[in-house]
Formats: sequence, C-alpha cells, structure tokens
Amino acid sequence: MRTAALALLLLAAPAGAAGFKPHDGLDFHPSPESLLADCRGAIRRADSRLEEIAALPDSARTFDDTPAALDRAVFGLADETASDVFLARVAVSSSVRAASGRCADLVGAWDAGVYARADLARAVEAYATRAGPASGKSGEKARLLAAELRDFKREGAFLPDAARAKLARVRARLAELDASYAENLLGAGDALLPRERLAGLSGSEVAALEKVGDLYKVPTDGAGYERFMARASDPQARRLVEERRDGRAASLNVAILAETLSRRREEAEILGYRSYAAYALETAMAGDPAAVRTFLAALARRLRPDARRELKALLALKSAREGRAAGRALYSWDWSYYDALLKRTEFPTDEEGFSEYFPVGPTVRRALDKLGSLLGLVFREVPDADVWSPGTSLYEIDDASGGSALGYVYLDLERRPGKDPRAAAYALTTARERADGSRQVPVSAVLASLPPAADGRPTLLTRADLAALLRELGRALQQTLSRAKYGRFSGSNVPRDFVEAVPDAFAELAWDPGVLDALAGWYLDPAKKPSPELIQGLLAARGADAALAGLRQTAFAQIDQDYRAPSPPSRPARDFARRMRRTALIRLPDGADPEASFPQLTGGGAARYYDRLWSRACARRLFAALTASGPLDPDAGRRFRTELLENAGGRGPAAAMAAFLGAAPDARSLAKAFRP
Repeated sequence: MRTAALALLLLAAPAGAAGFKPHDGLDFHPSPESLLADCRGAIRRADSRLEEIAALPDSARTFDDTPAALDRAVFGLADETASDVFLARVAVSSSVRAASGRCADLVGAWDAGVYARADLARAVEAYATRAGPASGKSGEKARLLAAELRDFKREGAFLPDAARAKLARVRARLAELDASYAENLLGAGDALLPRERLAGLSGSEVAALEKVGDLYKVPTDGAGYERFMARASDPQARRLVEERRDGRAASLNVAILAETLSRRREEAEILGYRSYAAYALETAMAGDPAAVRTFLAALARRLRPDARRELKALLALKSAREGRAAGRALYSWDWSYYDALLKRTEFPTDEEGFSEYFPVGPTVRRALDKLGSLLGLVFREVPDADVWSPGTSLYEIDDASGGSALGYVYLDLERRPGKDPRAAAYALTTARERADGSRQVPVSAVLASLPPAADGRPTLLTRADLAALLRELGRALQQTLSRAKYGRFSGSNVPRDFVEAVPDAFAELAWDPGVLDALAGWYLDPAKKPSPELIQGLLAARGADAALAGLRQTAFAQIDQDYRAPSPPSRPARDFARRMRRTALIRLPDGADPEASFPQLTGGGAARYYDRLWSRACARRLFAALTASGPLDPDAGRRFRTELLENAGGRGPAAAMAAFLGAAPDARSLAKAFRP
C-alpha cells in the first residue's frame, strides 16, 4: 500500500504547476525525456549561434555581431537550460534529478569547449584588429573584449597546432593525476583504536563507530574525523589518527603531487606564463602572485600578536591536562581539541536559547522587510507561483519608488529527500541586456535545508542558519539587481577572490546586535527579544581563537602559493612544516607528509586557496562602511546597492569598492581590515 501511495504522489501534478512563472523558459515539471530533449535542443541552437559568428566576413565584423554575440550565445544557453540544470538540486523525482545532472554535464562540456575554438578566437581577434585603438577604450564593452581575448589565450586557442596538441596532452594527464590523488584519499583506510583510546567521546559517539573485532574504526576524513579530533582527550589517540590521515595515501600521493606541480609548470609555460600562479591569478581581483604574497604576509603580521595570546591560553590548557613539558608547543593534533575545549569551558553559549528567538517564517519576513528598508526595495510574495515543490515560495523584487519588477527570487528552505543540503543561491535567468536592447528580468533561487517543525515548535534557525540565510539572500540580490550589460559580468560572475565578498557582508549582519534585535522574536511571543547577555556570549565565542584560526588558513594559502611559484620547493613536506610552524604557530611531527592528504593542492583550485581570505577581507571593508552610521542605515544601504549590487560586475570589483569606500583597496589595506 505504501508503495502504491508513493507512486500516486509522484505522478500527481506538482503544486503550482499552472501558476505564474517569472520567465517563460523555466519549466519545473518536465519528464526526464523532455528535459534532456530540451537541453540537447538548446545546445544545438547555441552551436548554430557560434557557427554564425565564426562564418561572418572579417571585413564587416561589429562589436554587436562578434564579442557581444559570443556573450549572448554563452549566456543564452545558460538561461535556456537554467531549470533543466537546476532541477538536479531540488526535483522531487530521482529520475528528473538524474536527467538534470546529465544535462549539467552536457552544458558544462559545451562551456569548456567554447574558448578552445580557434575559429572563434580568430573571429574575436579579427574584430579587435579591425576596431583598432578604439577597442581599447574603458567601459564594459572594452572589458568584455579584453576578457574574451584573454580566455581564448588561456585555453590555447591562439597556439600553433603542435602546441595546442601538447597542451591537450598535458591537461589530460593533469586530469588523470588529480583524479588519482582524490581516489587514493577515498580508498585509504580508517584508524583502528581500542576502547580505552576513545576517552572524551560520548557514549552515542562511540556507539556510532564501526567495530572490527575489539577495535573501533575512526574516520580519517569528513565530519567523523573532525568530531574525533575535537572531542578525544587522549593526545596519543589524536596523534595516531592524524598520522594515519597524513600517511593514508603518502606512498602514492607524494609522487602524484610532484608530477602535478611539474605538469602545472609545463602548462603555464606552453601558454606563455612565468608560473602556474601567474596563470591562475590573471583572472583574479588580486591580479598577480606578488599581490597575493603581499596580502598573506601582511595578514600574518596583522594576526600574529592576537594569535600569540590565544596560543598562550591553549598551551595553558594543555599544560594543565598533559603536564608542563607537553605544554611547550601546540602540535597539529592538538589544535582542534584545545580550540574546542577553550570554547566549551571559557565561552559557553546557549545555542538552543538563541534559536527560540528565530522561527523561520517570521524571521524570513522580517529579514526581507529590513533588507528592503536598507536597500530601497520591496519584496512582494507571488500568491500563485509555479514552484517545483510544496513549501517553495516566490517573491517579486520591486524598487520602493515603484515601477516594473527588478527581479524575482524563489525561497526553498525545507529539507527533503534528494534535495541538495547546502545553503546556496542560484541564478536561474541572468540579469543582462538582450539583443534588441531590452533588459531581461533576472530570477534567482535561494536554497537551504532546514529541519521540519517538531515537538510542538516551529522550525527554528540556529545562528549558523541565520548567517547562511542572510548570506544567500545577499547573493540572490547581487544576481537580481545587477545592471551589467553582458552576462559575463552579471551577478555572481565576478572574480573568484571577490565572489563571496558581497554575500559575506550580508552574513555579517547576523552578528550585529542591532540587526539581531530587529530580526528576533520569541516563537511563543514575538514581542520578546533575546537578552543582551545571550547575544554578547555568542559574539565572544565567535572571537575565541579567531586569530589563530586565521593564521592557520594563511599558512595553507602560503603553502599553496609556494607550490605554484616559478621554482617550487624541492621538498614539499619540509615547506609545509616550515610554513605551519612560522605562520600558523603549530608544529608538525618529523616525517609527516600532510601534502599527500591536502586535495586543495591539486585540481582547479590550485593557487587559489587564498580566495576565501581575500573575499573575507573585502567583506569586512564593505560591512564596516555599510554600518558606519548604524546597522540598517538606508543612505549607506542605497549606496551599497548602487555601487556593489548593481555595478560591481560591469565596472569590476576594485572600481566598485573604490566608489563605495572612497578609496581603492590594495593588498595591505585589505589585510588590515581582515577579521576571521
């Protein structure tokens, strides 16, 4: 009976299937077959657009029919397949999710091939040559042309055939190496410990571990590893687990990393770059390795005084538990345990008490109202919206002064089977100018995975949930309010080291006492607010060990840059240990090979570990200016909307920040503003 009932439920028409859609191209209720057919048809149409661009006579090329047409082809496909790709994250039907995932692979492969096409590269270069010096003028058109030429160069489209073939071989080998490195980590075994080595873990945590005879399997990765390292009071047990983690694939991955570093240098040389770091950072806000190294060095100096005081407190805890001799140094297997112990003992927080003041429905409504007041917007819920699942809602975003809709945002916050559990915001249709000069109304979707109401209480937001909600609402506003003419610069299409800056500035609102008071209301009595002591306790806990945590991330970023330099270290393990000791103030044991278990050192994120730190520093500068006259100052909010939400893409993040802050940011000023 249960199977038959479930089948009838899945076959039933989804809620809102005949309701309002903000864009005709969005279809949230396809069959798997129709989804893939639509996806393949959109790719064929995009291919035809590219062929038309390549076939134009060079003597007659214009900006609109070549660089702009290329941008429209790329983002036209993204818009036409938006719901086809998006449903992999939210569809109720597993077969629709599978078809959507297949579509995402097809679109991804198409995207990856565009800028490798020599015929398109020649077409854009021919336009640039024909336009002459006029094509180098400032403005969004000039930025688009420069970006397209740069990306053709980065993909080797201008290289001679022999060099292109060599580049293809190197990249194919790199893909093999990256996959092998990751697979070796997945295949490595867990640590096996006797029961007496599990002191500090709760009875339920011990019971959750798999047993092998009389021993318990402790994970060497993921949440299980992090939980053990934060809770296990036996230092030798923590050391054994960490050494197992670092050594689990060392016999294979040390050699793989060495070849990866060599191949990355070769890739950069073929493309004409001095180092792989120079190649990776060309598209970043930082711009080059020198700026990143300056930022990281300045950041280390900025954090070190506070970090030394924090280290002293951790070593005091260690001395009290392990003896004075043990308390002379903090080792890598000590960090998580003593950091968590300090926060539990010195900075206890009432997480459950905090959540009672933030029931999801009223909090979302208050957040939209406050963001609207801050930015000069109005959010109007669409009552008859076409949605992909019950519980999803659609809001129209309007300017407070009136006029047509600026954009739309879906909110899908409920947990359900098969749904992507991560909090995120996705652009479903891009804010950009159409070929006829009209403006496309953008659509975004904010996802979360909040638990259902239980025990007579509504769904309550944790402090992490609240910060994530504000962050992703900020990202959605960045996507929907963008005034960029071209899809390449629209919304979240900004440099990777800036992509979290605007969302993180919104997330910072979740830590401002004034904002928390405005958003809070006890679930049994909305007029009741959290006590100042509760909020101050949370803020104090957030700052505990923050400088040491920041130094640890700085050390990882320095290691990443070292490995991508023109002359990377001949002994990566020694460089890793040196950076951890000198920058992070944490020691590694002799003979450790942590570089063999650090997947951020391979793959597409190489030389980009610093991204999060840089974005965070940008966010702090923006948040400080946004709240200088109060947390919800509408004058600052409207300037933030104009300079950052609407224009950061079209003008570039550095110019947008300069307009909002009154001065252009540089590596040192960003490091000075950083707060973990």
